Amino acid sequence: MFLAYLLLIVLATPFSASWPVKIVFWGFSLFLYWILTADLGFRIYDLRFNRWWLLLPLAILITSRLLPFFHWGDFPLGADAAIYLKDYFLPPLIIYSLYLVSNFLLAAAVYFLVKKNYGREAAFFSLLIFSLSLSQFLFYWAFLPKMMLGAIFTLIAFYFLKDKPWLAAGAIALTGIVHPPAFLPLFITTVFFLPLKALLALILVLLARGQELLSALYYSEQYLRGAPETAFLFSGQFVDFDFYAGLLGLLYIPFAAIAVTRMIQSKKITPLVLYFLICLILIFTNFLFHNRFIILFDLAAIILAGPILKDFVLWLWQSRLGKLAVVIVIVIVTANAFYQSWLTEPLINSQELTEIKSLAKLDPEAMIVAGDNLYYSVLYGFSSHKVITSGELNGLSAKIPAYIYLGRRTKDKEKVIHRLELLLSQNNKIIKVSEKNEALYRITTEPTGGTSD
Repeated sequence: MFLAYLLLIVLATPFSASWPVKIVFWGFSLFLYWILTADLGFRIYDLRFNRWWLLLPLAILITSRLLPFFHWGDFPLGADAAIYLKDYFLPPLIIYSLYLVSNFLLAAAVYFLVKKNYGREAAFFSLLIFSLSLSQFLFYWAFLPKMMLGAIFTLIAFYFLKDKPWLAAGAIALTGIVHPPAFLPLFITTVFFLPLKALLALILVLLARGQELLSALYYSEQYLRGAPETAFLFSGQFVDFDFYAGLLGLLYIPFAAIAVTRMIQSKKITPLVLYFLICLILIFTNFLFHNRFIILFDLAAIILAGPILKDFVLWLWQSRLGKLAVVIVIVIVTANAFYQSWLTEPLINSQELTEIKSLAKLDPEAMIVAGDNLYYSVLYGFSSHKVITSGELNGLSAKIPAYIYLGRRTKDKEKVIHRLELLLSQNNKIIKVSEKNEALYRITTEPTGGTSD
């Protein structure tokens, strides 16, 4: 059991985490394993659930989700919001309200799934973890509504999987329709638990979405070969999980790992445990959408960690020192969650929005190239011009005026420009900086003589 637990902890440790974080995380994991498995008079008091307890995680959840709106104003979350504003002709208030509701529905799905499998007390602790999770806040902040729906349908599928498999099959199918990456680990998991007829229905859904999944596999291969400009939409690399690599983003992983190793030891692999392991494998192998799978892995960890955290907290609650430790940890983690929520900048700031909206003064036939993939969504949403990625540069016509946009927060701008220059040189095109806008670069055709015009 210990070796399995140790392997899970090592695999779940982010490569990008600093060595001090890794050492503290591994030390805490070993301490927790020793406490929960050693014969130390570990006694758990009975706990009577009180519905008023739910006010704590709900207050944390609502506050952390609303703080960005108070700090950053009209455009506080991910750049994809611009796409929905343009494509669905809905005002920002409606778009953000629906998104907030979907995040609260995901929290409710976590609570009711844990309640059904482990009881109300464990459900409270899972909901508390969800409200404090930095990874789940980043998921919300990145504004990924389709994946949010996919995650909700995933948890609904697990809720009905044992008792009402046909309803579970329907939820799995909806996951595939809404968000194929979320469908992949769910489908692999449920293959082992669904009746044959329901499984055949799901295979039909898989075939219907097969072209998109094959395209994703192709672009993932391009990404692994070093061509991120053609693959960013499929790799998930634009979801930056620096929060996950921090110590406070990893604290509940050992609780989930203990739950998994206990299941393995008892030779009882539940669907949630298998799903946890599949997501971990997809992350560790850097499979396509690997950053997106961190979100799903984190959800599974939150669900599995709740019952173990409940036992640990109740054991600590037997002494005054233990109670003080629990209160201090909750205060620190809550303060950190609010701090990160307040300080996390939107992907697009007000100055960049002004720059992008000023592109309306360009020739209506002009084409805008997103030199940095970070800005593709907002360029598409707020520009009246056609917007393409840098991977489509070679298809530009010399007759159409074209500009490359690089935002103020583009990292290693000189390296980006050099890479784009190499791409353009293949078609005798060069880059010239626009005099009126430092973020805009005009693409021109190189004269026959070899000098710029």
